[in-house]
Amino acid sequence: MMRQLAVIAAILLLAVAGLYFRWEPTSALPINPSKTQVLPDTIVGQPVLDVFDDSGRKVRQLHGQRLDYFDDDKHSVITAPHVQFEQRSGNQAPTPWQITANTATIYEANNKIELQGNVQLWSDATQSGRTEILTEQLSVDTAKQFAETDKAVTIRTRGSEAKATGLQADLAKERLLLPSHVKETHEVRR
Repeated sequence: MMRQLAVIAAILLLAVAGLYFRWEPTSALPINPSKTQVLPDTIVGQPVLDVFDDSGRKVRQLHGQRLDYFDDDKHSVITAPHVQFEQRSGNQAPTPWQITANTATIYEANNKIELQGNVQLWSDATQSGRTEILTEQLSVDTAKQFAETDKAVTIRTRGSEAKATGLQADLAKERLLLPSHVKETHEVRR
């Protein structure tokens, strides 16, 4: 009898321990264990990044919801970026440009901003009035005032709309090159 009680107690103890320390096959392991996820070295909420020229004048401001900085290759990924910069050409007044997107990637080594998802580049002060460029991916060099993509793009200005594949935009001279599949619609003025 004593032996039966000891066996029952041992079984109950194992059952309670089993409930407490439940064994489950681990599904939390990565599918490909050779690829490890790189975590950011620094995370900043509501970042504001200003860039100044040699004379101390602000030439670019970027802000967003979150910035993830990766020290290994000195780049940052910004969520919901909004970029403001001025295009300067000779003695003319500067033309302000703005950009929004889902994400932006910037590298410390250069002035390029790589924008991804719902990219909108616009200025209300171009010679032809408001100019708006829409695409899914855009690389912008704010120092050289140049933007380019090989993706589908829509350009709207003064009642006209152009659709194309690819874009090379010299923002300083307000010149756009649409390399292929160009379709334009123009508003008739009387």
